Amino acid sequence: MPRARRTALWALLGILGIAAVLRFVQLGHDSVWVDEAFSARVANLNLADLVQAATSEDTNPPLYYVLLHGWITVFGDSEAALRSLSAVVGVLLVFVVFKLGERLSTARAGLVAALLAAVSEFLVHYSQEARVYSLLGLLSACSYYYLLDLLDGWRPWRVAWYVLATTALLYAHTYGLFVLLAQMTFAGVALLWRREWIRGVDPKQLGFALVAPLVLAIPWFVVFAGHVRDEIQGGSDAKLAWLAKPSLRDLPGTLSGYAGSRAALLAALLALALAGFLAARRIGAGALLSRLGTDRRVGLLVLWAAIPVVVPFALSLLVTPIYQFKYTIPAAVACYLILALVLEGVAPPVALAAGVVVAGVFLVMTVRYYDDYETEGWRQATTYLDDHAHAGDVIVFDSSVGKQAFDYYWRRSDVQEVVGSEFEAPTQADLAPVRAASVSSGDVWLVVSHSRDSDGRIPAILEQSRTAGDEADFVGIRVRSYD
Repeated sequence: MPRARRTALWALLGILGIAAVLRFVQLGHDSVWVDEAFSARVANLNLADLVQAATSEDTNPPLYYVLLHGWITVFGDSEAALRSLSAVVGVLLVFVVFKLGERLSTARAGLVAALLAAVSEFLVHYSQEARVYSLLGLLSACSYYYLLDLLDGWRPWRVAWYVLATTALLYAHTYGLFVLLAQMTFAGVALLWRREWIRGVDPKQLGFALVAPLVLAIPWFVVFAGHVRDEIQGGSDAKLAWLAKPSLRDLPGTLSGYAGSRAALLAALLALALAGFLAARRIGAGALLSRLGTDRRVGLLVLWAAIPVVVPFALSLLVTPIYQFKYTIPAAVACYLILALVLEGVAPPVALAAGVVVAGVFLVMTVRYYDDYETEGWRQATTYLDDHAHAGDVIVFDSSVGKQAFDYYWRRSDVQEVVGSEFEAPTQADLAPVRAASVSSGDVWLVVSHSRDSDGRIPAILEQSRTAGDEADFVGIRVRSYD
């Protein structure tokens, strides 16, 4: 093995080691929160019930829950075990980012991109959450890697790998559609203006490969069409009603989120500006702009970074809110690759120094994340109730949203549980069990989290026949006793 390749391999192993440490440290430290509890509940079902629950209760396809089902069958469903699937996927994502950078440019560019991904607070965060987002990033990167393979020449196995990765992406998260849209847009631009970008493959064959995942995902699209109708019509069946319409200020916030903070984004932008200045000084600004306009890599990465952000953002403004920062994780991967490839265009010592500085700032933000971030305190809240509630007491949840996180930890069956509202303000039918609980013989415990009871109707009912007692606050949760 050549010395340069051996050095790159050792560097990659070091970066993967850093990625693993950052993703597995404190993995089970925090309580599960409501979305993670939903993942745990669905993944613990048998496969038939799992698919039914995932497709009816979530707007996203069921692949992640199926994988998590198999994972917890082997490793259990503790907090750390639940999240470890995302952590492993997050480390694999760093490796694929290296392979993409190497394929697009050089091993050095791949190492810089992998280092940025390894220490990214954004990617670390979602590698420590029992949700689909880390998998969404990995499958997006795999889809692009095999697309590049395909663009280098039509081979059956290349088509098979691309179709497999992209179909899995569509079955992992709805935003996979925007990743595929970015790839189709790239192919359209190439067909109309830049045929040299796809000279290794026949346009008809490329079109077949791009459309095949859509055909294979038709079973999910049938289900998804019903979700789209519910979201547009609104009402109790809308599962994204909690999403607010975004504003233009959210777009720069997305970029700073990828970097970890405004300071980290500034460091990345300064590195880009430095690289651009040095390149323009070396070859001239006009030549630099011309090169950027004709470079296939620029077109590929810019569309990858832009479309999964801009299109759902526009749909949120014009149709119904669907934009959520964490859903855009595929675009973050493209941004790290863009930064690495731009730095690759300058002298190696400068590129290395700039890459290390930016990665260092990213790492500082990640270290702060461990100190600053806290999930909802359901473990502490249920422990408190377990210690203080007696047999025959009643626990009233002012909203059903948090109850599944409570259920993840609660093991007792001698305490009655009442839900005061579902996903909207409590109705008279919702309040009837609360009234019954208020006149029960035992104490009543009110658990307030993700409240839909803005008028305070539930505590008002309890206070009609009881006296408010002790109150305990946890992260995102309030527990109050009524004697």
